[in-house]
Amino acid sequence: MRQSTHRQLSLPQASTEVKWYSTQPVAKAVRKGGSSLARILQANYIWRNVLKRIEGRFGSSVYAFFNFLRAMIQLNLVLSLVVVGGIVVPSVLLAGDPSLQAWGWVTNDNSSGDHDPCLDFQLEANEKASTATSQYILISPLQFLICNENYTENLKEIEQKHEVSFIKIVQDFLQGTGLFEWTILFAGRYPASAGDNGYLASLAYFLSVFTAYLVSFVFMVYFVAKFFRQTPLRLKEKSTIFANIVFTGWDFTVRGAEAARTVHICFTGEVKTAFDDDQFLQRKLRRTKREYVTLLLTRACVNVLVIGLIIGSWVGIYFLVDVSQKNIDGGSNEKFFWEYAPTVTVAAFNFMYPLLFTFVVQYEYYRGHTELLVTLIRSVFVRLTSLVVLIFTKLIVISQESRSCDPKDPFICWETHLGQQVYSVFVLDAILQCGMTFVVDVARKALGRFNNPLLKTLSQIEFFVPGHVLDVVYLQCICWLSIIHAPLFTVSVTCVPATRVFRASRSSAMFMTILCLAFLLCLVPNGMALLYLRPSLACSPFRGLDYSWQVFTYYVCRLTGSTYWIRWVVFTVDEALVVGALIVAVLLLLAYYLSLISVRNALIRRLEKKLKHASNDKVFLMNQREQQQIPGPGR
Repeated sequence: MRQSTHRQLSLPQASTEVKWYSTQPVAKAVRKGGSSLARILQANYIWRNVLKRIEGRFGSSVYAFFNFLRAMIQLNLVLSLVVVGGIVVPSVLLAGDPSLQAWGWVTNDNSSGDHDPCLDFQLEANEKASTATSQYILISPLQFLICNENYTENLKEIEQKHEVSFIKIVQDFLQGTGLFEWTILFAGRYPASAGDNGYLASLAYFLSVFTAYLVSFVFMVYFVAKFFRQTPLRLKEKSTIFANIVFTGWDFTVRGAEAARTVHICFTGEVKTAFDDDQFLQRKLRRTKREYVTLLLTRACVNVLVIGLIIGSWVGIYFLVDVSQKNIDGGSNEKFFWEYAPTVTVAAFNFMYPLLFTFVVQYEYYRGHTELLVTLIRSVFVRLTSLVVLIFTKLIVISQESRSCDPKDPFICWETHLGQQVYSVFVLDAILQCGMTFVVDVARKALGRFNNPLLKTLSQIEFFVPGHVLDVVYLQCICWLSIIHAPLFTVSVTCVPATRVFRASRSSAMFMTILCLAFLLCLVPNGMALLYLRPSLACSPFRGLDYSWQVFTYYVCRLTGSTYWIRWVVFTVDEALVVGALIVAVLLLLAYYLSLISVRNALIRRLEKKLKHASNDKVFLMNQREQQQIPGPGR
């Protein structure tokens, strides 16, 4: 019977499942090459061995950080392709002619209605001879050519003065002004159209920015869902954590000595994390009421202090920007000082506050991953919001100014001005980070070669996970902020393993949560710039429009024929009733998933109770059996 069944199962396989291409070497090579290319594109092949060594030396929390860093590199590669392919390369190849700066948007007065999204505006090239001007205020509705000429001629004079001074060149490098201002690094350089080439540069600019933010949103939603998918299964594993580590923690397929050493270090880190959690729970159970009240008061005082420092930094940045705008009319050195003062202030807050928060969190006695989360959130609210407050304050000042063609006006091209703010913050942060890594840390590591206890203590540099995560998120925030205003802006072993170890899964979820926070913060000033601020006349692809988003409606309003349904969908979604219905649908979907998660958690808890009852029943029956087997005194 067995042999006949074996023959029946083997014969059909030989005749149907073996295809012709499975025996062809060319097809095998193509499939193997495709899988290898997929691994390389996913960056798994390049990072795999490096990440294993990092996990073995520094623990799972540092491994989670570098895994997070790998995800950021993948995201930024995609964003670079979108921005460079949609904005930079076409603008350089098709719209690099300076005469294309004469193109701009012209809005006519005969609009079809107040509520008609299809306003009567068009893209035209300015005729220089037909433009009547006073000194800087134009009578003609086509103002952008004269404004652009005033702006660029003033920049040429500044560049000629700065070329002969090394100090001025350094100042231009730090601020992005002078020699760097009229370049493709900033949004002001890009024209509204490529002329007769058929390339609508302004529409490509808007769609590329929108695509970059959409890709970032989808990326974060995917990874957050991936990390939090396992969270309900880890809520009640405290009672079996040591058993899971002891019986399932070792990989018995490991044969090499180096691989075994790496697995041993990872195993030790997991045991250390479990003991830290267990000791924290024991200390928590032994707390008296007096200690509990003291702990609550300490945490309340620390939180009040932290909130006061954060609000104070916001207020300080706001008033410093206001004062700097009133004092930029002085000499060149004084102007540089007041223009660069907000950037230095933001960098000072970013350096001092995280160190202070790391120090005070030790006296709040949180659990390991809670301490990491609290430190990250506090540092994020300083580093990210200080940058966002700086840009937001600039936007408020810009919104209060009228559009002027005076070349002495600091906001004659406010898009470039905002890009310069982000650029200056990035350059200063990069200088500080490079100095700390390649000068301070390397020098401290070199001190360990001397036989001195104090020098050896100073040479021990701990890999501080929250600080490095904050650096990555901060740079990613700068990248998102610069997409609109600066589109082109896109290890040596010096550390020892951290004394505090955190779980990799929880760390990854926290890192992505912090990244989502940064993304939402970046959307506020950039959304305000796109939706509510009037573009400059002297520069930018949207010159002449009332708002930047009107370039999208210009294209949608001209959809006819088979593509008319896109116009209907876009303008229907814009209705308040439809928006309200979509919000309600999203809230209902969110409520459904939350209820589904709660039901699954309840099911897991019920199953755990059943297992506990079954275990107790077995223990009870075993005790009863042992008592029955014990002979009595008279037997």
